[in-house]
Parts: sequence; C-alpha cells; structure tokens
Amino acid sequence: HGTNVVVCNDVANSGVRENMFAPRITQAETAGNLSTDEEATTMKRFLTAFAVIASMAVGAMAQTEPSVQHRSGASALLFDLKGLSTLGADNYRGGVGAMTYISDNVAVRAGVGFGITDDKKNNIAKEETTTTTLSIVPGIRYNIFNNDNVALYVGGELMLGMATTRNDASGSQVSKTSASTYGGGAFSGVEWFPWKNISLMLEYGLG
Repeated sequence: HGTNVVVCNDVANSGVRENMFAPRITQAETAGNLSTDEEATTMKRFLTAFAVIASMAVGAMAQTEPSVQHRSGASALLFDLKGLSTLGADNYRGGVGAMTYISDNVAVRAGVGFGITDDKKNNIAKEETTTTTLSIVPGIRYNIFNNDNVALYVGGELMLGMATTRNDASGSQVSKTSASTYGGGAFSGVEWFPWKNISLMLEYGLG
C-alpha cells in the first residue's frame, strides 16, 4: 500500500545573488533575506511537521494484518463528523448509532434520535410551545469490496419519525398535534481504517 505525503514549505524569494568576483552584497540585495535565526526556525518547523506526517504514514503502512472489520460478529459505534475548519463529533442521525455484522460483509445498523425543544414567550398569556421528536433509522449494508484497510459498500435504510407539538397558555393546554413521517433511501460509501479499531466513512445517500 502506498501513502503519498506532500509537504509544502513556501519561502519567498530572498533575492540573494552570489557573485564570486564581487563578494560585496549591497543593502538592497540583502533586504529580503531571512536572518540566520529565522532560517533555523523555519527549518525546525519543516522537520517537525515532516516527522509527524512521516510517523503517521509509517504507522499506517506497518500493519502486519488486515485492519478492515467485515467478519461476522464485528461491531461498531457510529457518529458523524461536522465542520471542516473546526472538526468535531456530532450525533449520528440526531442521536446514537451502532452497527454489527450478521455475516461476513453483511451488517445491520441503526440510529436512534430523540429531542425536545421548548419555546416560551414572555407575554401576558405566557405562551409555551413544546415539541418532542423521535427518529429511528434502521439499515442494512453490504461490502462489495475489501482490501487490508479499505472497504467499499452499498446499502439501504428506512426512516421513521414521530413528532408531537403541545401549545400551552396561562398554564393550560391549548392544543396538541402529532405527526409521523416514513421514508427510505439507498446509500453507498467508502470506509478507511487508518488503525485496526478506528475507521472513517465517506457516505452518499439518496432518498
């Protein structure tokens, strides 16, 4: 397996010109040069960044056994990643998610979400609106290709949702409504295992 590491160290053109017949360098020619300390600092940063990236790449390539988890009985917890500039974990399908392989390359997964929102208005009637939501997203996945640390997969899932909205005023219930949603969809994606028990999935869904 190969890992391409590209490290860019962009340093502006200093304008230094070496002339063996004219060893004197004018002030104008040296104005854009980095000082010795700045050059040393830049080199240290470059070497540190290169060492970190190289160690990660070597660690990924040094695995002596396949890291893809696709055998019967393998299980995983699921969560979403959000943001690009500030990467962080988020709820899976609005709640918690899990997946388990019921046979080689065939897994079932599900996400369960629950939420309550409360909107209070500071008026004479003291109106208050409370919305409760529940969602269940079961699905099945099939791996169409595996190598040591990458899996390509396809699958389908159902989407079941329920929501209840209650409106109160002056401490008494004014109205209450309930709604249910049903749906389904298909998905495909790629799963990469940089380590044996940790993977990242890029998935596209339709539905």
